[in-house]
Amino acid sequence: MRIKLKRLGIDKRYVFTAVFARFGFMQSYKGYPLRTVLLREICLDGQIITDHLWFTCGKRLASMHLAPGEKIVFEARVAIYYKYDIVTKEKEIDYKLAYPTKIKKI
Repeated sequence: MRIKLKRLGIDKRYVFTAVFARFGFMQSYKGYPLRTVLLREICLDGQIITDHLWFTCGKRLASMHLAPGEKIVFEARVAIYYKYDIVTKEKEIDYKLAYPTKIKKI
């Protein structure tokens, strides 16, 4: 569980910095590939909040032509999501960043 994200509280916008790692793909609910982006070293006020997060790659991120190691700044909200354990069929609450906006290269 991402404890530091939990402490921030949900639904409030914060300004984060992060390091772009790479693009990827995941299978969507309907089965087609969905482009994703991996961000590392997500920081708030200079302190690392989480080591990595995956986002769905929207038009803004795709158009930025990011290279691995480039830093970005963005606003996002903390949100809850459920992780499912395939073996035990149990779900666990975790925290993520949602609705990234105002994305810029540093």
